[in-house]
Amino acid sequence: MLKVENLNVYYGAIHAVKNVSFEVAQGEIVTLIGANGAGKSTILKTVSGLLRSKGGRISFMGEDISSTETYKLTQKGLSHVPEGRRIFQQLIVEENLEMGGYIQGKEKNRRTMGDVYQRFPRVKERKRQIAGTLSGGEQQMLALGRSMMSLPRLVMMDEPSMGLAPVLVQQIFDIIKELNKAGVTILLVEQNARMALSVAHRGYVLETGRIALEADAKKLLNNDEVKKAYLGG
Repeated sequence: MLKVENLNVYYGAIHAVKNVSFEVAQGEIVTLIGANGAGKSTILKTVSGLLRSKGGRISFMGEDISSTETYKLTQKGLSHVPEGRRIFQQLIVEENLEMGGYIQGKEKNRRTMGDVYQRFPRVKERKRQIAGTLSGGEQQMLALGRSMMSLPRLVMMDEPSMGLAPVLVQQIFDIIKELNKAGVTILLVEQNARMALSVAHRGYVLETGRIALEADAKKLLNNDEVKKAYLGG
């Protein structure tokens, strides 16, 4: 579904992503793990068109999207839940969802919103509330719900557990598994490597902008180097 080949991304003179290649098959959860500054978020931003690469190729559903504008990627079925949620703080919850489904017609948008409310009952309870007044967990659920409003084929999630209490982290990862079972393909960037690998099918380990290791998630969970570096020994 998604194929990244020899991706190179720079911030000025800094070579942040170096010849990175990976792929995500339909129906998979694939995770990118690594230390802060390894290039994980930069890769997602480049795939979604927020940054431009200086080399390499990105293809989605067999089509080269390396230079495609972000809003067109949404229309093609690619959704990005950015780090820090990035909800519209001053809008109410329902208006945030409407913004997520702007590419759909009103009738389809209404049906999809019903599906989102069914999956996220807490979001439904808060639908008339100003989004910026939600708790961190509620904001993350809203961000995930907003991404689902565009009926994506692939959702890229950047640090969905950031800043959340452990009980909420578990809820978010349960939701990720449920979305995947419902047919959504997921590319996950997550600092909590143990949780990410526990739900993923495959994983890639990034170190200073390069892929250092790739394997099935279970193998990475049992890899001594990964345990020592990312899983607390």
